This record gives sequence, C-alpha cells and structure tokens, in this order.
Amino acid sequence: MHPLSRPHSLERRQERLRQLLERRKLPLLLVSNPVNIFYLTGFRGSAGVAILGPSEAFLWVDPRYTQQAREQARGVEVVEERGSLLKAAGRCLGKMGVKKAGYEDGHLTCAGLRELAGQTPGTVRLTPAGELVEELRYVKDPEEIECIRNAGRLTAAVLAEVIKQVRPGVRESDLAAELDYRLRRRGADGAAF
Repeated sequence: MHPLSRPHSLERRQERLRQLLERRKLPLLLVSNPVNIFYLTGFRGSAGVAILGPSEAFLWVDPRYTQQAREQARGVEVVEERGSLLKAAGRCLGKMGVKKAGYEDGHLTCAGLRELAGQTPGTVRLTPAGELVEELRYVKDPEEIECIRNAGRLTAAVLAEVIKQVRPGVRESDLAAELDYRLRRRGADGAAF
C-alpha cells in the first residue's frame, strides 16, 4: 500500500477537513480536484467527485473506475455513476436537506457549477470554499514526510548513476529518458514534473 493512502492517514486527513469545515461553518464540501480526492481518500483515478461532511462521505466514479475506487478509497462510500458525476453529487446534496455546501472554486468550472446547481435549484446554496484541502496539504503528515525523504534518496541515487553519462554530444532528452526509466525501475510513480 502506498504510504500516502494508509487508512489511518486518510482518516486523520478526513477528520482534519471536518474540523476545518466546522470552523468555516460549512456543512459539506464537494471535492472535484483529483489531487485532493487522492489526498483525502486514496483514490488515484483521474475522474471522480467526492462529498465530505460530518457524517457524510461519498465518492462518485464512472464505471471505468469502480473497481479501482473500491480497492483504493478509504473512509467514503463509493458510488458508481453512469451519467454525470456532478449531477449525481448535486442530486445527493438536494436529498441531504443541507442549506449550504462548499465547492472547490479553483477547480470546478463555471459549466460544472451550473450542472451541479441544476440538480439543487434553490434548495442548496453552493458556496465557493477556496482552497480548504490545499490548506490541509500545506502541513505534511509523517507519511508525506517519509515519502519526500524516500523520493530525495531515490533521486540522488539515480542521479549519481546517470551523471556519469553526461558528456558532449549526449542529448538532454536521452538523459531525461534514462533518469525516468531508472526512477520507475526502482519504484517511482513517475517524474514530479
């Protein structure tokens, strides 16, 4: 299991989010950024929508990701949706009876917001929540620190191997490909950027 998706880490992150929501007087947060969904649930797919609140925790995925979500996600109920994920989340918000819910305004498009709001006409006030999850991500937990240290060690070791190949006439793209190959061979998910 990836250190950043250990169940106890995810539970702590979800609890910290709930505390932050309470301080901001937001009953629920709709999370649409895949990076933040991974941070909070452990789901690594590229498409999903989550709602997290004091006792609510849902993750909508389309059928391509159902099995992956059920294997990776922790602390949320995985819901397979064949239609629009935002519409499904909006319908759920409408049924919950909440008056207000936050959303990631730095990630959700205007079209996405209209799609979401179309499912809760007048019943739920959708409120820009800013970067709540990013605020949580600023302070690294022990698992994240462990991953950063391991990534640094791995990068230094691979760089020490590949630097021997640096000489006139060797293309930068060849060196980058060699670095990427060796990093992945030793267990890295890929280049950071």
